[in-house]
Amino acid sequence: MALVELAAGVTVPEHRHEHEQVGFVVQGSLTFTVGGETARLGPGDTYRIPSQVPHQAVAGEEGAVVADVFAPVREDWRSLETVPAAPPRWPPA
Repeated sequence: MALVELAAGVTVPEHRHEHEQVGFVVQGSLTFTVGGETARLGPGDTYRIPSQVPHQAVAGEEGAVVADVFAPVREDWRSLETVPAAPPRWPPA
């Protein structure tokens, strides 16, 4: 499971992976395209991405915070470069 914070206007380029993915928008908004279908999602909206289905997202004007769950576990994320800690957008202070 991951809590992902996206700045305003950030694009997650189209990609696909073996992992099933489900998630929901915690804060903000994003335009999500999954398998050629596009929807604008806001707080509380959910999404499901089957294995190997292409998908992309664009954060809205205020950015977005989303919670993602993957199965199986994203072992490939263990090797990602870490970035310096920054104040989180969520939970609000």
